[in-house]
Amino acid sequence: MSGSLVERTRGLHETLERYQAEVVRLLKETPRTYRDTVDVNGVVAHLLKGTCDSAQRLAASYDDVDGARREEIASIGGAGPALYSAFYNRLREIKEYHKRFPTAMADDNVGPCDLDYTPNVQFTGEEAYGKCLDLHSHYTAFLNLGAQFPKKDYITYLDTFFQFEDRKLPHHTSPQYIAYLTNLMNYLIDFYRRAQPLFDIDSKITSINTEFEELWLAKKIARDFDYTALVDDKTATTTTTTETSSELRDSVAPPGTFFCDFCREKFSKETVFQHHQKSKRHLVKVAASTGKEVAITSGNPAQLKVVQQMEFCINNLAVSLTEVIRDTKDNVTKRQGRTLREIEDELDAAEVEEEEIPEDVEPEEEVKQTIDNYPVGWDGKPIPYWLYKLHGLGVEYKCEICGNTSYWGRRAYERHFQEWRHAHGMQCLGIPNTRHFHEITKINDALLLWEKIKRDKVKIEWRPDAEEEYEDVEGNVFNKKLYEDLVRQGVIQRS
Repeated sequence: MSGSLVERTRGLHETLERYQAEVVRLLKETPRTYRDTVDVNGVVAHLLKGTCDSAQRLAASYDDVDGARREEIASIGGAGPALYSAFYNRLREIKEYHKRFPTAMADDNVGPCDLDYTPNVQFTGEEAYGKCLDLHSHYTAFLNLGAQFPKKDYITYLDTFFQFEDRKLPHHTSPQYIAYLTNLMNYLIDFYRRAQPLFDIDSKITSINTEFEELWLAKKIARDFDYTALVDDKTATTTTTTETSSELRDSVAPPGTFFCDFCREKFSKETVFQHHQKSKRHLVKVAASTGKEVAITSGNPAQLKVVQQMEFCINNLAVSLTEVIRDTKDNVTKRQGRTLREIEDELDAAEVEEEEIPEDVEPEEEVKQTIDNYPVGWDGKPIPYWLYKLHGLGVEYKCEICGNTSYWGRRAYERHFQEWRHAHGMQCLGIPNTRHFHEITKINDALLLWEKIKRDKVKIEWRPDAEEEYEDVEGNVFNKKLYEDLVRQGVIQRS
């Protein structure tokens, strides 16, 4: 409402208090799932950033570089006529403000702030909301670096992607390798920001770079290329005779293939063989075997420090993510040995786990303590609450025939109709315990049903005098009673 510097200072103090109260409230709550933990940490990180911004603005206000705050306080605390004139000037400003904005409301809220803030954190399915790493794209880029880098499977790559060679060769400064390291380092930093928002990754990177500079200046990290690594066995190469090379060529390389005497390798295509003859590795071995100097295109020494620094940073970040890498390996190994049905069941279970739990639902342990006669398992421990709810063990069924005995759960209720207690109650009532009386628990209902069954049974009972038929000599059909009466009177003759 006002441009007063003192009023803005008061507002900044209030903002700080609101941020602090909200952070305390969030940290006191216990997240129900891992996803809730990540979301809460994201909100807390946002509030802490707002706290730092407000604190910096407040510190700048107290520094009073231009002296505006000191002048305003002096004008407010004047003496004599100046005191009243300052007061009425201030009052006039407030009245003019409310004339321009008659519907303005005072901000009297003192509760938590930024309640509507929701962190927009995106994870891939492989990352499991920050539990694992997703290095498939980086693994593909590693496989495409070239033959100088040994190929390995994904599980092995997870164990060694942060381990690098001490001896550097020219191919370690190639644009493809530098792009691979850049993307890998940026991914690890971004994963830290998303999965652990409260972790100060910027300070971590600064300390890593400082440590690297100290090691670089102390020459504890390789600062030049090591071309001797290209030569496998210089002595053996220089002592190899022409006859031995010819015999090796004839035994290893069949007709139609190409063989390199210096590198002792065979090639199936002429183009590949020609490219090999121009490679650095071949030229170094030629120079070692002939004793002549060969012009070899060296790598870029200026890029060597950049490569070493990125490798050092990746190694340190990966060491801090040791548990995440271990969980990633376990997850990949588990997924490789599962069927499609098991993967679908796991996805469904994950969706159920991530569903929001209503606020009125009490914690499981508290619910167990409030339930009398809570069932226990074979190990003597209370069964899981989800199993308790699944079988409906909190629903009571009473049976009057069994002496008002209570049965907990639908399964126990249906099984009791074939048990001895219910059978004895039916026997005392003089009623057979048949399927007709299933689901009948009241004595009056059972007696009424038994009377109805007996009446229906009389209707369908076989009566020989009324339903047994006889035929006379002329073919007329009579029931048994009428036939015997007519024969006795002599009206018809017995057939």
